[in-house]
Amino acid sequence: MDFVKDQNPKPIYLADTLVGLPDYVKTAAQILPDDVKDLADAAFGNPGRREFPLHSKAATWLSAAYAMGDGVWQADAFLENSIRKAASLWEIEGDLQKLEDTFASHNKQASAPLPRFALTVDFGDSAGLGVQNFYGVDNPYQITKSARDMVNDLDEGRLRIELFQDAAINLVKAAKSADMDLEDIHMRVRNLGEERLPDFENALQVAELRKNAGVPHEAVELYKHAALGAQSEPHQISRWLDLWLDLDSTYAVKYSNHQPDPFQAFFAGDHVASLEKVAAEMVVVGNVLLPSEALGMVSETSLRQVFRKDAADKIAAAQSYAKTDPALATHIFESLSHDINKDFLQLVLKAA
Repeated sequence: MDFVKDQNPKPIYLADTLVGLPDYVKTAAQILPDDVKDLADAAFGNPGRREFPLHSKAATWLSAAYAMGDGVWQADAFLENSIRKAASLWEIEGDLQKLEDTFASHNKQASAPLPRFALTVDFGDSAGLGVQNFYGVDNPYQITKSARDMVNDLDEGRLRIELFQDAAINLVKAAKSADMDLEDIHMRVRNLGEERLPDFENALQVAELRKNAGVPHEAVELYKHAALGAQSEPHQISRWLDLWLDLDSTYAVKYSNHQPDPFQAFFAGDHVASLEKVAAEMVVVGNVLLPSEALGMVSETSLRQVFRKDAADKIAAAQSYAKTDPALATHIFESLSHDINKDFLQLVLKAA
């Protein structure tokens, strides 16, 4: 995965939040899969997988930001070296250094102990309140109670939905750290606190529901326009979400099970953690998902009988990596022909 393939490139959002996008990235057209399909393999930081394009100044910065934010930078020395060389050619080494320093500082903060509160708000000196903490998360009892209190405060108008989401994310992190069953946490907190993929069809359906909240037809069309805009610009979801929040505020929309908030509307897809778990346990062979352990069902003798030495050696290597690095095992099968993948799948079926 890289910033071109990822429909919800959160490392890029994080980089934008931490350091901001350089002008040459802001003014560049969005880089889509069709824009890189004709590039030579050498134009990518990962030539084998044709990922992390480096064909332009903007592409190089975005590849670096995604790699750093996704943790690939530290794990793949070849990729890091390729991106650094491209940055030197585009004369943006200073921008990469700024990215690297900022991500290092952010990661250090992220590894610090979890906060004792789900929400911290700085009201500023002008209000005379300064920094205030809300919703303690010291222990399972407190976490469960804080979740209920958050929902009550949201329903009573004492807590804005943007702050509710921030608090929900922190509370769910605290619950996982305490090895709690997430079913013990209020469903609305759990739904917003667990990371999900975007679901734009769901957003369109929720937009239609806004008419039941008294929103006029022309405004409902604005909601739909925002949902479609986010679908066409997935890297700008936050901007379209802000429009929904503004519209909800204008028309005093009250959130409920029948009127989901914007975050629930846009992020109703599969749980990211579930997908990551599947990805960590599966290998793709000829567009078929196989459990990692299934690869080991085919004996080396069978491999040597069916395949030439070069192909058999590669498949044996993929088998050895299947449990520890499924992505690398998948990459090996991608380098083999369709017929070889098909024949291996038949061997797995026979062994099963």
